[in-house]
Amino acid sequence: MKWLWRIALVVFASYGVVFWLIPPQSKASFHHIELIAHQGGNLEKPDATALAFDHAVAVGADILEMDVHLSKDGVPVVIHDALVDRTSNGQGAVADYTVAELKTLNFAHWWPNHQTPRANEPTPYRAQGAQILTLEEVFLRYPGKRLSVELKTPDPALRSEVVALLDEYNRWGSVILGSFHQTTIDVIRREHPGAYTYASEEDVIVFYVLSLLRLEGLFWRDISAFAVPTEAAGINLASKRFIDAARKRGIAVHYWTINDEATMRQLIDMGVDSIITDRPQLLRNIIDEGLQL
Repeated sequence: MKWLWRIALVVFASYGVVFWLIPPQSKASFHHIELIAHQGGNLEKPDATALAFDHAVAVGADILEMDVHLSKDGVPVVIHDALVDRTSNGQGAVADYTVAELKTLNFAHWWPNHQTPRANEPTPYRAQGAQILTLEEVFLRYPGKRLSVELKTPDPALRSEVVALLDEYNRWGSVILGSFHQTTIDVIRREHPGAYTYASEEDVIVFYVLSLLRLEGLFWRDISAFAVPTEAAGINLASKRFIDAARKRGIAVHYWTINDEATMRQLIDMGVDSIITDRPQLLRNIIDEGLQL
């Protein structure tokens, strides 16, 4: 209900402002479509491991997407879930393991089945024993690569450690930060005004309503990109109006998580800036095909 109240408040306030039209923007070309590998592309290689990120780099991903949690000894580690169960041969919370303990687990153990092993189904990377990566290891392994890093918890310690690494490795210009926790993003924007950040859920809702009214010029938040699904709560976010409004404000739109060819092609035709996918090789093939036309 709180979101409905916020939307209603924005709509009410917006109608009191002068209405103006935004001219439509031209479609983006294939040259400008950016490929973002979600967890490195976890439908093609084991999630968030060096196997996945190396593969994504090899197929030409523009941005490597990842999530971070804090280990028991206070180190940001790259993993989507709060638990290790789904993607490793261990059990329990990431926060209950030190980095050294996490490194003993095999994060290719279940792939591609993720804890649902099937009879006679191979686990092709289990023997390689993929280890969890720390965020620092990612910075060192991919020094020139652009990264998308989501802080999965609102823990101030996680935020502080990530910020410290960005300072130490001078990665502010090549990393975009996101979080579903509004306070986390607010603090980063306030303390590091030059940081690249994704919009929060609240930001998306406010901008969406303003875009419907063609009042996106009133949007006051300093954000770099929207990372959104094509649809949320029955609302179509993959609309030309939303994309054009964002582009008018200098905000990129990244759609997640797109794994089927038809939707990829549809979004490219609409002129999206970026597509986040678990299948980077598939998206690369489509982009390369378009460049050859």
